Amino acid sequence: MVDLVEYCHGTHPTVTVELLLRGTDDVRRRLLSTDGRLRTDPLTEGAVYHSPTVFRLKTILYHAGIVTTTGVEPSNLDPLTDEWALREPLARFR
Repeated sequence: MVDLVEYCHGTHPTVTVELLLRGTDDVRRRLLSTDGRLRTDPLTEGAVYHSPTVFRLKTILYHAGIVTTTGVEPSNLDPLTDEWALREPLARFR
């Protein structure tokens, strides 16, 4: 989860912040510097994520056959242990 948010923020920062992170001022202040850079330390805390969106995204990717496991209940989100492994490794498509 942490790697996914870091990657997405590097390519589409506004979309990442609006979709995957909680919209509270406290969370935004903790995660974003004044110039919009992402602080990665708080990403290890499940409470900084917009859990329903993360759950839905992973569940959709699971049912589409992209990742190996479905989303977890939002209250159980642990970004350090929640695995987003691809069902088909990328090397297969190179």
